[in-house]
Amino acid sequence: MNKVENFAKNLESIRKTRKKSLTEFAREIGIPKSTLQSILKDGNTTLDTASRVADSLHISLDNLISKEESFDDIRFCESVKEIIAIFDGLDYEQQTTLEYYIIKILEIISKKR
Repeated sequence: MNKVENFAKNLESIRKTRKKSLTEFAREIGIPKSTLQSILKDGNTTLDTASRVADSLHISLDNLISKEESFDDIRFCESVKEIIAIFDGLDYEQQTTLEYYIIKILEIISKKR
């Protein structure tokens, strides 16, 4: 897969990970929806647009054009952000209970190593 195709696939992967519609994602990255659709279709865009997209996502352009597997860390971070948001929405008692079980899980895992 070439860098242009990687760019398109990585953008689509980020969009899906963030559970955004095309319109929402285009707005988030600061480009028209039609431009996003064109990029996702064939990956072609100007260097300026690609650079602006990378900047808005706080990802280097080099990472955006690399193989899709490099986005495992991004997916993980997005999942952690979701978990933190859910945790913040819990009351104190629920947070304390969850913390207790997380500690117990980590203890079990560390014993297995």
